[in-house]
Amino acid sequence: MIISKEFYDKCCPSYKKGIDELEKKIAKIKHSDDDMATKLCEIIMKFSNSYLTPREYWKYLMQKIDKNVFMNDVEVWEKICRKIAKRALFHLCYIKEWNAIRYKIDSIIRVIFDDTSVYYFNAYADTYLKLLIFQNDFYFESGKHKSSFRKYVVKSRDLEYPHVRLEECMKEYKKKSSRIPSAELTTRYQKMKPLYHKIKAVEDNVEEWLILLLEVDDVYFVVHNVEYLLGKSLFDIKLWKLYLTFLEKHGEYS
Repeated sequence: MIISKEFYDKCCPSYKKGIDELEKKIAKIKHSDDDMATKLCEIIMKFSNSYLTPREYWKYLMQKIDKNVFMNDVEVWEKICRKIAKRALFHLCYIKEWNAIRYKIDSIIRVIFDDTSVYYFNAYADTYLKLLIFQNDFYFESGKHKSSFRKYVVKSRDLEYPHVRLEECMKEYKKKSSRIPSAELTTRYQKMKPLYHKIKAVEDNVEEWLILLLEVDDVYFVVHNVEYLLGKSLFDIKLWKLYLTFLEKHGEYS
């Protein structure tokens, strides 16, 4: 079974039945070489049309997508990765590593010259998430320490909410910008800077944690971080209740 027994035991009977059927279908194709990834994608996508789908299934599916891609198939491969990431995100599953999926392009040139160059693909495409763990952390860090990577270009939006790289982002922004940050952006940054550490200090208490998230005064920041946490703990009833109350209050029904 792909999900843990502990998770399975907490599920209601009708959901267990759905999981049982899903697991049987996956088991039938698990050891098949006949387009396994495509069949897995179809099965899990179909399941996700009816049930909230745990992150373990999305991770399993993405792991089965071949990371050695033929040159003519790159566009199709990227489309598949984006499709999985988009659907998984709708099911509260955000995987940080999917911002930089490591892959190789297979071609005659690579075989002849033994080219071992690797590439990175962001499966979240243009979806910008205001996360405490900072969505673009991989590119920000790699750009600083690896000459083969372009330095991440910090934008003003990276300075408007608390996250793990906030202070470093401001330093980069000042260094690369042709003008000093606006008074409005500077004020916003100064307000956000101490909030990150305050939020981290109470992350074991969801009520206090959510109260501090609300201090950011940004609906998307709250949505992105709460859903990220819920995706890792679908049975956190207290957080679900707090979150649904928040959504109702702000008219975020979708």
